[in-house]
Amino acid sequence: MEAILDKEFFYKERFKIASDYIGKIVELKNQNTPDALNKILSIKRLIRAMYSVK
Repeated sequence: MEAILDKEFFYKERFKIASDYIGKIVELKNQNTPDALNKILSIKRLIRAMYSVK
């Protein structure tokens, strides 16, 4: 198996994942429940970790 070292590839993949997570956040905001709020916060943490944003 060949290693993939293309930075642009990884950037695009992270963008796709983040876009999916953002879509999920929008769905959860419409639910407006405490459980949904906790899930939103968890997803935001995941996105920040993916992009190493603090």
